[in-house]
Amino acid sequence: MDEEIDDERKARINRYGAADRDPAVRRIRHELGSRLDTYVEAEAFLEAKQEGRLPFFREKSHLTAMQEGKDLELTCLAVGDPQPIVQWFKNDAIIAESHRIKITTDEDGRSHFRLTPALSFDQGLYKVVARNKIGQTIARTRIVLGLVPDEPDSPEASQISDDEILLTLEYKLADDSEWVKKADNIDHEFYLVNGLESNKSYIFRLAAKNSIGWSDAGVPSAPIMTKPSGTPKIQLSKAMRHLQQITDSGRLAEEETNIQGRFSLVLKAVDKKNDSVVVAKILEYNESRKEDVDGEFAALRSLRHERIASLLSAYRVNDTAVFVLEKLQGADILTYLSNKHEYTEQTVATIVSQP
Repeated sequence: MDEEIDDERKARINRYGAADRDPAVRRIRHELGSRLDTYVEAEAFLEAKQEGRLPFFREKSHLTAMQEGKDLELTCLAVGDPQPIVQWFKNDAIIAESHRIKITTDEDGRSHFRLTPALSFDQGLYKVVARNKIGQTIARTRIVLGLVPDEPDSPEASQISDDEILLTLEYKLADDSEWVKKADNIDHEFYLVNGLESNKSYIFRLAAKNSIGWSDAGVPSAPIMTKPSGTPKIQLSKAMRHLQQITDSGRLAEEETNIQGRFSLVLKAVDKKNDSVVVAKILEYNESRKEDVDGEFAALRSLRHERIASLLSAYRVNDTAVFVLEKLQGADILTYLSNKHEYTEQTVATIVSQP
């Protein structure tokens, strides 16, 4: 956003324009293509003329909802050459530490701003300034009071069988007074309620949850009648069936994604034979993962492309496999996008669709 680029930096960039005749910019155009906008080209030109690199935020805090009386933490990661100094501000006044306010930096260089606890007057506009000898960069965020969601509208049934109705959450027989809670971990737009009685009328309602808490129950649906016994069952797609199984197990879909991410670990390493920097990918190698790991090994061994890391060697020790890959030079995608003045969904789509 424009507000995250200070006026002095804008003026420096605009003075130089595209600077197409400069060899450094021509080299960057050759390596990254012609999609760099004027701001990034000018920044590249400036950085080529000076020692070091302007700070920029690889990670920054966004709009954050607080609960009064609960702890709250904002984090950011600013990088640059030399390593930038980070300062936190509230409403343009520098934040001083106290028994309740702590600002720390971890071993990875992330700056943590922690309120223990957060109080109502902590709401407001915050900014983080990262400075080094080259210049400064600003990131802004806001702390607001968190609220539970509004109650959702009444659910609708999309499919019905003799003992199933495809929708969500709480239900009861039309003439009962007690509601039955069916599931409280649904994070997709459907839920198959089963175990119902045929030829019975049911009423359904929903509630919504965020990190603050649960909303009130929404408006109940109109009565929905199950079909006569023997009616064909509701057929779910493979993807819907997978999400239904996750919900029935008590997990969230996002937890399933995190579990899959634990099968491998990527580390930067040094080859002791020649002191070269390499990348080591460590994977679980057991019966359930063996086929996937062998397939990845076969794919990496067959790939030969200047923009794809080559497989240098591979090892297997008991239940662990290690792929040693070359470390590609140049900026990664995150660094490239972080350096841009702005980018669109089309920019991201173009990058991920490139061979």
